[in-house]
Formats: sequence, C-alpha cells, structure tokens
Amino acid sequence: MLLSFALGLTSCTDDGVDDILESPANARVFFGQFSPSLGLADNLNTDFFFGNNTTQNPRLGFAAFASRTPTPGVPFRVGIQPAAAGELATEVISGMPEIEGRKNYTALVANADASSTQGNAPVGMIFIEDDLTPAPAGSTKVRFIHLAVGAPAVDVYLVPSAGDPVIIRNIAYGQSSGGNLSIPAGGLSDVTPVAFAQIPAGTYRAEVRPAGADPASQPVLAVNNLNLTPRRNTGGAREYWEAFTIVANGYLTQPSGVTSRALRATLISHDDNFADEIR
Repeated sequence: MLLSFALGLTSCTDDGVDDILESPANARVFFGQFSPSLGLADNLNTDFFFGNNTTQNPRLGFAAFASRTPTPGVPFRVGIQPAAAGELATEVISGMPEIEGRKNYTALVANADASSTQGNAPVGMIFIEDDLTPAPAGSTKVRFIHLAVGAPAVDVYLVPSAGDPVIIRNIAYGQSSGGNLSIPAGGLSDVTPVAFAQIPAGTYRAEVRPAGADPASQPVLAVNNLNLTPRRNTGGAREYWEAFTIVANGYLTQPSGVTSRALRATLISHDDNFADEIR
C-alpha cells in the first residue's frame, strides 16, 4: 500500500470552545529539540522563550519535546542553557512566526547543515502548522520527518502485525512525508502546513532504509511496537483526539567520543485538547 500525500488541509474547528477560552487567544505549540550538536560539548539543555515569558519556557534535552501555549505576535528565541547560575542563555535562534490563536503548531530545532557533526553546527527551527481534525473511526493520522544528520534520503516502511506495509518513499534530510520544509540557520522557517496521512490504526514496526534499497535488505533503523492507535476522550467540554509525528533523528554515525546521539526514531503524539490546553 503506497502512501499518498496529496492531502487537502483544513483548519481546526472549535465549536463550543469559544465560551471556554479567554482573550487573548493563544496558540498551542509542540517544541522539540532534535539538533544532535546543540549543547553537545557540555551536555547542555536547550531553552525556548517566547516574548518576555520566563516561567513557561520549556527546557529540553536532546530528542525531547514539550507543549506550550504562547500568544501570537511575540518573538521566539532559542538558547543554550547557562553553564552557571546567573549567566544568560546563549541565543542561537530568533524570529517571529506568523501563528494564529486557537491553532496547533509544531516547532522543531534541527541542524541546518545536513552533514555537520561539529558541536558548533548551525541550527534553525522548522515551524509547522498542524491539522488535527480527527481521522475516521479505525484510522489514524501520521507523518514522518527526516532530521537524522548524515543519513541519506530514506524510505520508511510501517509494517503492521497483519496486512500490507505503509511505504513512505524518498524523504531527504530536512524534509517530511507531508510537504517540503526548510531549516534556516539561526532563524525560523515560514509557518508551513505539513499534512498527515491517514492509515489504519494499530501497532507498527518502523523500518528505515536508504531510498530505493531492496525492501528485504537490513534497515538502518528499526523500531518495534509503535502504537499508532489514536486516543479519543469524549469527557469534559469536548472530544479530543490524537495524531502522530515520527521524527528520525540523531547521527547516522556518531562523532568520536559521543555516545548519546545515536540514530533513533522519536514518536510525538499530538492531541487537540483545546478546552484544557488553550487559555
């Protein structure tokens, strides 16, 4: 079953939520840190800031992510965690994304240079608009983003316990299964819709191979038991649901002396629970 990515995007609707939300309407952003070189030399975490907010910014290690609700129209900054108390974070990314209230976004930090393994490799942020309308019953929504430094373009096989695999073909570094991306060094990309594809819900084995490789060949990355069954909750103010992003990240070949940035796949679960998350 060849995956088709010519998918139309629709805006999220929030019927019944307006009475719950207060002005100004915030957006919901999943922040992820997927640059294997950022903070590597001193094993430092990464700080995300928006506007003058100093209490809600996530501090993330490598391959970690967190959800926050920033107000549109404020600048974003990404910095390296201070080495000592009282020091200011070293800013590495800044910009002003054109986000809107009551919408979902994903912001991922990644190496702007697809091949550099140096500790000072330039980094940028991909800013994605998410369509989190629910998939039909029995289905789920999934997309793949290639952020594995040093890895060639890849084919991704999502192999269910029964039935035919879903095949995502020829995704290059910095690209996705649902649309083209860009990683500007030191800045933020334009806000770009990246489509999810609908596939049968279930548990999958993910196998990543160089693009065009024999499907029976040894994968360069394999991950078992990826649960791609969306959670649905009809309690509270409204129903919410889940969609999934698979991010290939880390180094294809780790630099000498590095042991904590191996090639991996990270599963991000997005939920559209505006009633609880957006203030």
